[in-house]
Amino acid sequence: MKDKILVWIYISILKQWYGYKDISTELIYAQAKHETGNFTSRIFRENKNLFGMREPSIRPRSTSGSAHGHATFSSLFNSVRDYFQRQKYFKIGGQSDDQFMVNTVDSGYAEDTQYIQKWHNVKRDLKLSFLFKYSHFIVYVFVGLFLFLVIKQIYDQNESKGVSNRNFNKSVSSFKRVPLQY
Repeated sequence: MKDKILVWIYISILKQWYGYKDISTELIYAQAKHETGNFTSRIFRENKNLFGMREPSIRPRSTSGSAHGHATFSSLFNSVRDYFQRQKYFKIGGQSDDQFMVNTVDSGYAEDTQYIQKWHNVKRDLKLSFLFKYSHFIVYVFVGLFLFLVIKQIYDQNESKGVSNRNFNKSVSSFKRVPLQY
């Protein structure tokens, strides 16, 4: 479970870093899920290889060798980084998830003629399972973020008016803490 969350975070961060902000994290995560057989394949477990990548010989890479005919990585982070390095090297672009899938497959990524459909199906199923499985967590995160922004806005308004935030800090710290129940 921890690995799946880390993969999601790494994809979210690195897709921004490599300039794929218009491509959904769900799409790339769905591809990793498909390539690893729901994170159970030998290549994933032993090589930390999320995308079924072979060791490249002509492009920049983040690999640490190869085993079982596939690239090995020192971390899941490096596996995600290598994926985006590959996409950049082959100039994979797209303003939408669908175009990104087509461009990826057209670059020689997969030989399976049904790859796009399988990838799309995993993404569709992922959205459903993710929403149901983690809906309470998502709600808590958004509520927490909302409260943080409201408190920050009040704090900033007080500061801009020259009001001492000492009293504000006391009142915020006096809120009753209620344990979350699942």
